[in-house]
Amino acid sequence: MSFNKDRFFSLDFFNSTLTIKNLQYYDDRFFCHATNGHSFDIAYFKINVRDPLHWIQYPKSEISISPMAKFFTFYCQFAGGILDKSNISWFRNEFRLDKYRNNSYYIIQNQQLTLFNVSKIALNGSSICCQITNDGEYLSATTYVKLHSIPTEVIPRQSKSVIFFIGENGFFDCPIKGSLPPVIQYLVKKSPIRTDNSHYKAFTNGTLMIINVSKFDAGSYTCKSTLHNVTNKTTVLVEVY
Repeated sequence: MSFNKDRFFSLDFFNSTLTIKNLQYYDDRFFCHATNGHSFDIAYFKINVRDPLHWIQYPKSEISISPMAKFFTFYCQFAGGILDKSNISWFRNEFRLDKYRNNSYYIIQNQQLTLFNVSKIALNGSSICCQITNDGEYLSATTYVKLHSIPTEVIPRQSKSVIFFIGENGFFDCPIKGSLPPVIQYLVKKSPIRTDNSHYKAFTNGTLMIINVSKFDAGSYTCKSTLHNVTNKTTVLVEVY
């Protein structure tokens, strides 16, 4: 038998036991040869070496979900352990979810949990926990959930008109409510504005700058925000003198 600092075989003659440290995949077949000088016998045995229980991808510790989502799926991807011996349990706020329960709020399918009607089940601030047991081995991971806010409207402007003077730079602000950035589009006289040129510049805070204002810049300007198929807009009349 071979020996090294990380791995060895030890034999206990008194108890007739063989101890193997750091099993390898090729440690699958052994035999025991017993003799007393007059007779002998041989016994063969096989070891099925398996991977320890482990995560394929560790679940995220925190996620943000849109309250407008019709459903959301949590994944609990693992491998190892004895085949077909893993027991998966899902918990929400430490309360175990019944995978056999017939309801319209969640479905448990093996390594995934799908929640439906996100906006109706008070998910914000919840914790979702996945636990796996397999022949004495154990894995557990918890994901904390928050619902991000959505811009339901563009913040109304106090003034419906603004005055710019020829030759100056004009600014049209478009403040948005919500924590996620929507898609913002600017229109002048109902036509989309391209903001990648030397006359218009758009900023991430929703402000549109008109560079070197001319009399042709007079008219109605609209800021339109879109997120999750929800669209809001505000319009201002620009006068140029």
